[in-house]
Amino acid sequence: MGLGPRQRKLILYLLEKTGWVKGKEIAVVLGVSERTVRSDVKFINSLVKDGELIVSSKKDGYFLKDLAKAEELIRMSESESSGYPEERAGVILKKLLFSKDGIDVLDLAEELNVSEATCINDIKALECLLKESGWNLELERRSTKIILNGPEKEKRNLMMDLILGEAKEGIFNIKEYEKYFKKADVEEISKVLVYVLKERGYNIGDLGLLNLLLYISVTVERIKEGYFIEELNFSREAIKGEEFVIASEICRKIEERQRVKFPEDEVFYISHLISGFKKEEKSPSRDTLRNLADSYYLILTEVVLERINMEFGFNFREDDILVVGLCMHIKMVRERAKKGARIKNCFVEEIKRRYPMIFEISVFFAREFSRFSGLNIDEDEIGFLAFHFGAAFERLFQREKKKKIVAVVCPAGHTASKILISKLEKYYKDQLEIIGAYSFTELDLLKENSPDYIISTVPIELDYPAKVIRISPFFDERDREAFEKILAVENKKALRCGTWAILGMFIKKELFFSGLTFGDEKEVIDFLAFKLYEKGYVPENYAERVMEREKLSPTSFGNLVAIPHSVTMDAYGTAVAVGILKKPVMWGKNKVQLIFMFAIKKEERKLLDTFFEQLIPILDNPAKIARLIKSTSFEEFKENLVEFCAGEI
Repeated sequence: MGLGPRQRKLILYLLEKTGWVKGKEIAVVLGVSERTVRSDVKFINSLVKDGELIVSSKKDGYFLKDLAKAEELIRMSESESSGYPEERAGVILKKLLFSKDGIDVLDLAEELNVSEATCINDIKALECLLKESGWNLELERRSTKIILNGPEKEKRNLMMDLILGEAKEGIFNIKEYEKYFKKADVEEISKVLVYVLKERGYNIGDLGLLNLLLYISVTVERIKEGYFIEELNFSREAIKGEEFVIASEICRKIEERQRVKFPEDEVFYISHLISGFKKEEKSPSRDTLRNLADSYYLILTEVVLERINMEFGFNFREDDILVVGLCMHIKMVRERAKKGARIKNCFVEEIKRRYPMIFEISVFFAREFSRFSGLNIDEDEIGFLAFHFGAAFERLFQREKKKKIVAVVCPAGHTASKILISKLEKYYKDQLEIIGAYSFTELDLLKENSPDYIISTVPIELDYPAKVIRISPFFDERDREAFEKILAVENKKALRCGTWAILGMFIKKELFFSGLTFGDEKEVIDFLAFKLYEKGYVPENYAERVMEREKLSPTSFGNLVAIPHSVTMDAYGTAVAVGILKKPVMWGKNKVQLIFMFAIKKEERKLLDTFFEQLIPILDNPAKIARLIKSTSFEEFKENLVEFCAGEI
């Protein structure tokens, strides 16, 4: 038996780290116990003839001894057996999609190294997964065979989802996709697309190009297998324009190179997709939009931005770049929806994990826009909206960024003071606002101006509390290093003092629960929502509101963490219920063991951003998550969290 998905993931993680990795960190990444990690390492080493591939150390953890051999083992491993039911369901789905005549249950059970009964249960789980995910596909049992039935377009879209989902960081590496196709030459199709689109001056962007490349590659593969799309549900005449000419040329060139014949319906559908991916070269002004038919999008966008201001306290209404960008994007979403030109956003999970507040506002925008217009905005499109809001946040913070107020005391004279101030402004103009130079006779004036710091070239004594930083009048490289260390220490002190003051408003002992056992995310949500309701923080139907948010986009962030909450700030009081599970559960596409359930009072909505800022560095660190999960008491959890937020580990 070869490597299973979990063992492959373990090796790939060690390849990525290149050095020693603690067992508990690997356990968090894989969502298993340290004992299972030891078993997997032992199994992997048993596959290597000459010695061990992974070196073990009680002190240091695990280390890949031979990188080349590890990469070879990954390449050579053709087995797709799996230890997890959800992973086996993924394997079964892939086989069904890429199999022409269905798959035999007995053969499948043997290949997955499970019993026939287990295999049948996995197939039932797959049926539920397809239904819950909204795919218009169903499984049919014929004797010992399983067949996937449904529209050809649905199957192709699902194939693209699976392929892109596995590509992850290598999404723009064309060679990554070759292994999925036996009859379609992906690299050749890519060359044709780039050439034709460039010659025609037609811009669909990198993600549009990637989606089109994969769709056409899947189409070539399916046509060669004898599968074609069903009758088109749109008028051919409506798109017999530039896009049809481009699609015809692309298909003709591929036909010449790959011995395939595109039926006319397939060409029409590809032209349909191309028009849905088109990017506008120039954006109109806000005033221009108001005077055009596009004013519909403008009015709705302005209304929803006002709702965001009311709900989150961020005023984007005057940001013309954002308003126009959102209008044009929503217009494209509507066009794509009309044409069925679904575009897969490969960065959604990373955006959710790294920029949760931006993603949250994007989810809210999508929900409100859908409520007003009836236009469905899916998770992929929400990810694209987050790009717009991310840039808007940067512009907003640059405008509102507060500098530290600084006064300079330099008795060496006017010229020396000017030189010192000039150097400080050169290095720290974005951090410090210098209100002037003061002499010994003017120290009383400092009290009136209340600077954050007093930078002095000589020792001074004040009769009121103030932060004095001593430097030399020359402010050379050594002074600069010392000054930056002092600033860093002061900032860290402020952060450490304020961290639990902020988090303490959210995380409460009465809402901390460890050692929990649940079967799925809904059970977890029901439990934590009830505890919040029981303490008077939320309405009785809070679990339903949280599930409504989950349907828009799962709140799991990877690394075993989820942050479920309602779409709107509708809590009676601000609190966070914390749940630590004995074993992880599947939550969307990720396993989850540590849950922070938010309940945010409208008047305290801006604290949500602060809390996200504190959590982001922790979400990306498996070792920190492992320590939090191992917390058995509220006091231990609190101590670890404060330490991590202050940047000390």
